[in-house]
Amino acid sequence: MATVRRNTLVVDFSVLPVKPNAADIEKFLRNNLEIEMASIKNLQCHTIRNCTFIEMRDIVAAERVASMHHLKHSMAAGGKNFNIPVYVEDAATNVRIHDLPPGMSNEVVAEHMKAYGKIKSVARELWKKFFIGIPNGVRVVRIELDKHIPSFIRIQGQLTAVSYKSQIPTCRKCGRTAHPKQKCSAAAAQQKKREEETMELPNVASVQQKQEATNSIHSVADNPEPNVTIDISTEQVAERSNKRQQRSNSHPVSSCEFNPPPQKNQP
Repeated sequence: MATVRRNTLVVDFSVLPVKPNAADIEKFLRNNLEIEMASIKNLQCHTIRNCTFIEMRDIVAAERVASMHHLKHSMAAGGKNFNIPVYVEDAATNVRIHDLPPGMSNEVVAEHMKAYGKIKSVARELWKKFFIGIPNGVRVVRIELDKHIPSFIRIQGQLTAVSYKSQIPTCRKCGRTAHPKQKCSAAAAQQKKREEETMELPNVASVQQKQEATNSIHSVADNPEPNVTIDISTEQVAERSNKRQQRSNSHPVSSCEFNPPPQKNQP
């Protein structure tokens, strides 16, 4: 039994906050996609995915419609307009990338994500039930995966969460397969190492301080301060000499004669 859809065009109404009825779907297909009913082999409204599968007569017709009308037409819901994705059903996967800044372009996202496979399209997701019609910050990348995408990646330095159907969850800290309800052993080991290094830092600083103090003592002993010299000009010397002379004149030194004590008469 064949389980793969072939030559199938997908008109994705899942971007709408409510499911459109059959009349609205027919009106959208006729007025916007301009598909001739004769070129349609089968048309199915998928209940779970909220999209319409249109099986065309050949893949060329399906690809032509997709290239001409993908995100080019909108449908109103809740007073807002929502651009409707139109693409060919293939092996591509819708990958949701969260938390990126609005200023980062879709081209930058596509350039980074091509490392994981062939990019089909990149679009900005809109709010459905709340803040209807406003971009919610999620980028939807349609990609034919060549390899598994981790649950957390960095795009231009921005850490972002990634989710898609059949994804293998990975740990945000170590990047390996997620270990729910358990602490990340790799992250715990790194944290312990950082704590040990932090505890050693004061001892290292103390040793450095002691070494600097010892070096300072040796430096003073080896290089004593030189004798201080005073530079006195000739004028200052003469001025000080005059002052001493003036003090000498104002307080003359009296000369004292030495008189020997009187001698006693001999008997």
